[in-house]
Amino acid sequence: MADKGTIYLVCQGQPDNRRTHVPYGILYVGQALRQAGYRVRLFHLFEDRERPLLEAIRESRPLFVGFSNFLSPLLEYDIRLSQKVHALGVPVVWGGVYSTVCPELVLAADYVDYIVMGEGEATAPLLAEALRNRVLPEGMVGVGYKQQGERVITPHQASAQELDRVAPAWDLIDLESYAPPIPGTNVPNFAFFISRGCPFHCTFCYNQADPERSHWRIHSPDYVREQLGYLQKRLRLQAVTLLGDNPFAYSKKGQESIQAVAELGLRWSSMTRVETVGKEFAAWAKQAGAWQLGFGIESGSERILRMMRKGFNLNQARHCFECLAPTGISLVANWMFFLPDETEQDRRLSYALMKELYRLNPHCSFTHTRFRPYPRTPLWQRCLELGWMPPASNEEWAACAADLYYAPFSDWSAARRRRLTWVFLALYGYPAEAPRFGTWSRSLLQLRLREGSFRLPLEDVAVALWRKVRA
Repeated sequence: MADKGTIYLVCQGQPDNRRTHVPYGILYVGQALRQAGYRVRLFHLFEDRERPLLEAIRESRPLFVGFSNFLSPLLEYDIRLSQKVHALGVPVVWGGVYSTVCPELVLAADYVDYIVMGEGEATAPLLAEALRNRVLPEGMVGVGYKQQGERVITPHQASAQELDRVAPAWDLIDLESYAPPIPGTNVPNFAFFISRGCPFHCTFCYNQADPERSHWRIHSPDYVREQLGYLQKRLRLQAVTLLGDNPFAYSKKGQESIQAVAELGLRWSSMTRVETVGKEFAAWAKQAGAWQLGFGIESGSERILRMMRKGFNLNQARHCFECLAPTGISLVANWMFFLPDETEQDRRLSYALMKELYRLNPHCSFTHTRFRPYPRTPLWQRCLELGWMPPASNEEWAACAADLYYAPFSDWSAARRRRLTWVFLALYGYPAEAPRFGTWSRSLLQLRLREGSFRLPLEDVAVALWRKVRA
C-alpha cells in the first residue's frame, strides 16, 4: 500500500503523571489510519505538555494533528496546544466525548478546523483522505467542518458492530509503563478495553448525548484470548482492569468473553450493575478470578434513583452487597451528589445507605462525584429550566472542568464540599488516601455526616495536622 503521509495523534496524560490510563481512543483510530495507508505517531503527553509535539511538527509536517479529549481538567492543555499547532498552519482535528457532545462549541473555536464525532475508526481515514486531496468532507457522516465561515455538522456515524476488526496499535506506546501494580500490592495490572456502549438510560450520562452509544458490543472470547495473551507474555501480567461503560450489560454474553480472561489465569476487575448480581453471579465472579467489582449506586434516595432512571431500587443494592460478601471480592461503589432538585434529606438517605452497605459487606469502599451537566442529556434541559447558564466556549468548559469542586446546583461553599470529601475518604476511601480511624473516631465521623452542615472547618484542621505528621 502506498504511503499516504503522516498523522500525529494527541492525548493528554493524567495530571499526577500516572500511566494508569491507556489512550485507547487514539490507539484504535491510529490502527485504522495505518490500515488505510497512513503513518501514525502518537503523543501521550505528561510532564511536558507541548514541546514533544511542536518539535515533531517542525521536523516533519503532518497531514493533520488529531486531539482526543474529554470534559476534564486536561481540556485546557488541548486548547493551548491546538492554538500553537494551528498557528503553524497544520490542520487541527478534535475527537472524543467532548467534541461529540459539544460539536458547535468546539467548531466555534478558530483553532479547531474539523471534528470527528462518536467512534472514529471508520470516519478518521475518510477525513484523512479528504484532507490529503485538499477537499472538504462533504457528504461524510460523523464529522464537523467549516465552509465559507459557516459550521457544518453532519449526522453521527453508525457504531462499529464488529469490534474485533480493529485492535489497538500497541506499538505506538511504551506498554511497560502502563502496567502499574494494584494499589497496595506488587501485582502488575493493565487496563484492557473489552466493551463499548451501554443500553441503559441514566439521565446524567454523556452516553445519552449520542444515540449510537446505546448499542452495546463486546469483544469476542477469541479476541480476548489473542490480545490479552500477547499482553500477558509481554508484560508478565497477573491482573487486568476491564474497561467499558458496562461489560455486563448483557450478563451472559459478558461472562462468555470474561471467562476467556479467567482461562489465561488473570485476575480481573470490572464495572457491573447491582441488578446483575445474585448468588449465582457472585459465585461465578469468584471462580472466574474477579478481585474487584465497581457499581454506580449514586444515591440512597429512591426518588433520586427514579429521576436518574438508574433501573434498580435500594433493596436490589442491598441484595447485591449481601450476595458478594462471602466472596471477599473488593467492591467500589460511586455516589453522586448536588443534582438539580436534590435535597439535604436525599443526601442524608445516601449517607445512611452507605453505612448500611458497609455493615452488610465490609469489603466495600466508596467514591463520590459532584453532578456536572452534560449537553444533550435528559438532565441538561432540567438544568436550563432551573436557570443554569452553561459554559459558552471551550475555554469556559475547561475552567469548569479544572474546578475539582464545581457543583452548580449546590448551595454549599467549595470548602464545605471539600470537607465532605475528606469525611468520605476517611470512612470509606480506597486505597487509604486519608488516615484510618478507630471505632470511636468512625462514630464521630458518622455523626458528622448525620449533622451534615460542614460549616465548621474541623476536617481542614484534621487534614492539616495529618499532612504535618506525614511530612
